[in-house]
Amino acid sequence: MKQPNNIRFAVNQISIIANKCQASISTRIQNLSEKIKNTNEINLQLKNTITESAKGPSWARIPLAKNMWEIGSGKIWNRRLPLLKKQYLQNAKEMKHLKNVLSTEKKVLQRIQEMLKRLQDLAANKASYDEMPQELSQQMHAIVSDLKRFPIVTEHGIGHAITAIQGLADEARRQRPIVMPPVIRKDKATDQHLLPYKASYHEPIYLPIPKNLGFHAKAIGAQYDPNIAKAGRYFVPANTDLKPFDRYLPLAFRQEPPKLRFYPQEPDTVKKVNLRTIFDDVTWDYIRTTNYAKTDNRCVICGKRSGEFLDRMAPEKTHNRADKVECHEVWEWYRPKKDISIGVQQLKGLYIVCFKCHMSFHDGIARSMLRAEEDELQFARDLHAHRSHITRVDQATLYNEMVDLNKRTKTMNKIDYWIVDLSHLTNQDYMRHIAPIFLEHNRAGIGVEQIAGFEFATDTGEKLPARGVKEIFYEMAPRYPAISVESLLAKHRM
Repeated sequence: MKQPNNIRFAVNQISIIANKCQASISTRIQNLSEKIKNTNEINLQLKNTITESAKGPSWARIPLAKNMWEIGSGKIWNRRLPLLKKQYLQNAKEMKHLKNVLSTEKKVLQRIQEMLKRLQDLAANKASYDEMPQELSQQMHAIVSDLKRFPIVTEHGIGHAITAIQGLADEARRQRPIVMPPVIRKDKATDQHLLPYKASYHEPIYLPIPKNLGFHAKAIGAQYDPNIAKAGRYFVPANTDLKPFDRYLPLAFRQEPPKLRFYPQEPDTVKKVNLRTIFDDVTWDYIRTTNYAKTDNRCVICGKRSGEFLDRMAPEKTHNRADKVECHEVWEWYRPKKDISIGVQQLKGLYIVCFKCHMSFHDGIARSMLRAEEDELQFARDLHAHRSHITRVDQATLYNEMVDLNKRTKTMNKIDYWIVDLSHLTNQDYMRHIAPIFLEHNRAGIGVEQIAGFEFATDTGEKLPARGVKEIFYEMAPRYPAISVESLLAKHRM
């Protein structure tokens, strides 16, 4: 079979198999419905028969024959009642099982229809179907091969189809570039000007401050909203001068705008490296909840909470996440020396953010979660407008910066070894109150020898001191020389 080298080929292959799956399940649902209908009719007849048998024949109701019926004839007549009741119960049990199976099949059918709709949407949008990376091409090849090997009418085949369609839709969205119109670069002299600062806003601004600062904010004019639950209740009323509140305001509303960097995607070799994956649940929960308390469950950038963007991206999660904030890890990636294939991933800080602001930092995740019926181009524009709003940098300049960051991360995609610098956590007072536990077999595949600037213990009981980035770098450098064209030519000439 031809190996897919672009997303369009994989979409077509899996669409064909998914349509067969849809037709197969529709037939099974029709057969199940017919069987349930027939079983129900049989049971109704049995029920009437059992009721009539319990009463006895019509002649047994005559006064002269009633005694004879009660003495012997009734016992002989009612011998078949237990058999009828047993058959009735068996039919009822079978019908209950069939209804459960039917309900499951309908859910599977609904999921497949949703996935097909997403595939149709991908094809209809005529998105960028550039050649896929070799790794993704091999994954798509394996998925299509598996689907052809397993009969689609089996439960195993259906499971493969659903997984493949979901995975393909997500991967297709991740592979698409930033959906923004091309931007002509401006002259450097005028490239960095900021948008005008607003001294007040037409809506209230909630303050991301800890509870013990609430009285200070109230003393200079902030108001208290007792109806708010599970989050900060102090806010600056609409159309109020913001200057007195500058030190308490969310970053987006301060006189000095926040300097944020929006990487369209991180280097491929570190996509799963974060605090949540390399440390145990207790350590991660402690870090994020401690930071939640610092802002009283308010977004440090805009002051809001999740919910506004969830309806457009993941409406099924709105109930669970509408009133929550999330902990965003700010990372920087750099390569100390070009001739050595070692990179450093440095933790710069932790931001407590709402869902909308969080997705501004994760462009690929945002597009992968987008609903099929949503206009992706309009969504990308809205998300980019939000980035411009919270940084007060015009959209063209911001887009150019993101393109540059994307090019920078792509140059690091082939780095063989990463050092994870966690010295930021060492400088936080709250980390003195917990002994962090590192998972030796973590999902990110990071070893204990790759952690720098942080003292921790492993889940096997081993305690490790903090090591510097330079120490690890020069220890590992001889093992990871970068192979360049120039070095190969030099060796050839020799």
